[in-house]
Amino acid sequence: MKGQQAVRVAHPTQDSLLNFPYPSGLHDTSGVPKKYNTNIPMIEKIYVMMDGYNFIDWGVLLLGISGIPGIDDHLQVGQIEGFAKNKLSFVTSHDLLFDVIAGLAIGSNATSAELRDTLEKICQSKEINMDDARRKWRLVGTEYMLSVLDPDPVYGLIELSGFWSAWGWPSDAPFQMRNHKNHLSSEEYHSQQNFKKIITEHQKWLEMEHALFAYMQIDDESFKQAVRKTHPTQHSLLNFRYAAGNLLACDSSDVKSIFRLCLVLTHLVLTHLAGVIRHALL
Repeated sequence: MKGQQAVRVAHPTQDSLLNFPYPSGLHDTSGVPKKYNTNIPMIEKIYVMMDGYNFIDWGVLLLGISGIPGIDDHLQVGQIEGFAKNKLSFVTSHDLLFDVIAGLAIGSNATSAELRDTLEKICQSKEINMDDARRKWRLVGTEYMLSVLDPDPVYGLIELSGFWSAWGWPSDAPFQMRNHKNHLSSEEYHSQQNFKKIITEHQKWLEMEHALFAYMQIDDESFKQAVRKTHPTQHSLLNFRYAAGNLLACDSSDVKSIFRLCLVLTHLVLTHLAGVIRHALL
């Protein structure tokens, strides 16, 4: 069964990375409250979507309680308690973090600052990838924004621009949401045609980001090896896009991370080229 699944992954119906399959249930967000559920904070709706994608980790919680660009409010203690209770069942009493996680699970009157300190301690101990956590919030936040976007081009683009402005117009955002000069007139930019084009850009961007996270979440190494053997080009491109995204998200002052990721990108480029050449010679 795994072999058949690997073939389906490696040879999608269309020759595109956008067809990389997601885990079971990844597409289904029909149960997520939409914008007419005014009693539910925006961040809680997005958190529910993230939970459905199995995106929640300590880094996601830390950012959620600290505040997310373009997303109103902060996560509440209840979400942290629920996650800690679930994780506590997998932690032994000899674990150095047992008391810390148990404290979060039983709840307390800790301030937001104290909760942040506790979550930071856990993230550092477990070496949580905070760049990935940020990208998860950005990904699902974007997906939520599209689901509630105003259909009027002018107001819809204002909402999208506001969201990406809060994120600092990142270099790996959908093309027209990057920090570059737009040569379109105001009338052309806010036209229905351009609005549809930008929506399509966002949809493709979402599909790619989901495909990357879906692939990175696969724990079965034999499954990954099957993908590498049956379609090395697709495998190397997925890894390249993942590493490139992390590089673009790096703090420019973090020299070590940037240098390390540059080495990874160089390795992936050479691996990809070698795979293409080898495939051409067969």
